Amino acid sequence: MLNKISKLPRATKRLILFSVDMMLIAASLIVAFALRFGMTVPVEPLQTNWALLPALLAIGALLITMMRLNQIKVHAVENNMVLRLAVFAAVLSISAMAVSYLFTLPAPRSVPLIFGAVFFMSSVLVHFIARFVLELVRERTQIRLPVAIYGAGATGEQLAAALRQSSEFKPVCFLDDNRQLHGIMVSGLKVHPAQTLRRLIKKHGLKRILLAMPTASSYRRREILEALSSLQVDVIELPNMADEVGHRALHNGLQAKRFKDVASKSHINARNPETLAACKGKTILIAGAGGMMGAEISQQIIRFEPAKLVLFERNETALLDVTRQVKALVRRAGASIQIEARTGSIAVPGRMTHLLRQEAVQIIINAAHYGDPQLAEANLFDLLATNVVGPLTLAEVAISENIEQLILLSSERVAKPRHLVDHTQQLAETLVMGLAHSAANTQINVLRFGQTSGPVGDIVPLLEAQVRNGNSITLPHPEMTRLFLSTAKASDMILSALPHGAALHAQPAHMCKGTPRKVMDFVHKVVDLSGKGLRSDANPFGVDVKFCGLRPGEALHETCDAEKFCTPLAANPDLLLAPKPDISILDHNLALKAFREAIANFDEDALRAMLNPGVSARKEPLLQSA
Repeated sequence: MLNKISKLPRATKRLILFSVDMMLIAASLIVAFALRFGMTVPVEPLQTNWALLPALLAIGALLITMMRLNQIKVHAVENNMVLRLAVFAAVLSISAMAVSYLFTLPAPRSVPLIFGAVFFMSSVLVHFIARFVLELVRERTQIRLPVAIYGAGATGEQLAAALRQSSEFKPVCFLDDNRQLHGIMVSGLKVHPAQTLRRLIKKHGLKRILLAMPTASSYRRREILEALSSLQVDVIELPNMADEVGHRALHNGLQAKRFKDVASKSHINARNPETLAACKGKTILIAGAGGMMGAEISQQIIRFEPAKLVLFERNETALLDVTRQVKALVRRAGASIQIEARTGSIAVPGRMTHLLRQEAVQIIINAAHYGDPQLAEANLFDLLATNVVGPLTLAEVAISENIEQLILLSSERVAKPRHLVDHTQQLAETLVMGLAHSAANTQINVLRFGQTSGPVGDIVPLLEAQVRNGNSITLPHPEMTRLFLSTAKASDMILSALPHGAALHAQPAHMCKGTPRKVMDFVHKVVDLSGKGLRSDANPFGVDVKFCGLRPGEALHETCDAEKFCTPLAANPDLLLAPKPDISILDHNLALKAFREAIANFDEDALRAMLNPGVSARKEPLLQSA
């Protein structure tokens, strides 16, 4: 019933509000006479003062039209509305006095005063009851995201009032550093100290915190953002208007806006039709979903409408975080995608076999990676479990379970390994590529990409830190160029490879990084966004840019070495086909057997010799670089 009323035309709603106000005028006059004369039904006083009712109804109808009281939105009941109703009641009360005087009615002079008070209280009460009922219905029919507002000042109050009208967000409480505000109610919400936030997150199921402190100093805002960064909630900062006018960066750390216009080359193809056809309605498993690349792929793949997305990760905290983010994206997109979160290791064959059968997986993307070279040296077996045993297990299980497609993410450095991590990925590629030749029903693809970080790579955070800490930027050379591949762009290119599984089967492919870009372009943009400008005689407090010269072995211009020995895929030039590994089936079987024996016996010397043949006593290395 209430849903039908909310969907009525606006003219009909105004007519209903007009009718309610007119009935309140008549009812208030009757109540006023009843209170004054002590009667339950004051028939005789009403008959004696018959002119009051039609006069007040006529005056009320005129005032309602003039003051637009029937156009007040019920959801937006606020102080301004109460004030307008008070003025309306006062004018009606004075009008009742005037009518009694003009028509010499015997009604006591206290009746108009009682009438005005009764009408005002009943009108306000009706509006608030209507608002409460509508909000109660909306709470039961709409799923709104619970949010907390940090800052119980004027901005916070205005934000709470605005969010109450929102169909997406529901304000549940305030947070504030002012001890005098703790425990009091502001705009109907209780103010809590920031120290109780973890308890509030659990109690209210908070998903987002809105920082509404635009007048606070940038240092204080940054301090609060850093303190909130450890919590599993999204934090959005309302802009400081002075910063906005000065073109300064609005975020300082948590959820920072990494200057979207800086990376003009990083635009993502929102709806690749070939990828859509390859993913739509499929069950896709993403291993290592809690990592940087896995999380990005998990979020981007939503737009290609898989039927089910299985997020697989051994770190439960990371898995919970990415699952929350992906589910929020699915909810906002209004998609019917089933999200499943599963913990475990890809190096356990039984676990993977059971999971693939249980979820009826059709496509696997392995983004699990052990990448820290320093930790790798002291944790060889964990490194091998993630970077070699895991991909090998996935390939074997995928082949045995007739999985449609398996994508293994590797590194472009396997062609020229520099450290132990690179050697593990080189070994994994060799062993998996050998298995791919015997895979009749499973397309096995290996995609190599370089280091990525953030929307535009490592350069922007580095420049920001230099400006923030020393108000200066140091570069080797003003003409230096570098290749920048963002995490988002790399993820988009990985997904664009899905339709070309047959062409990429058993042959590694590099991802094109595009054209090099001048580092000074990023410097100018960061300096502009800082609001300080470059240092000069006219601007002595600007950012100082220094050039220290190239270090030994450092190149002025970065190039993509893969383009020298790779061939672009005709159907997708962003994918560069590398030469197939030159290893026979016999050598592959020997290598696979030797690796498994070394793993089973925890033979670290044999494993290191296999990873880095240069340290082995063998004159001819067992494995060749791709």
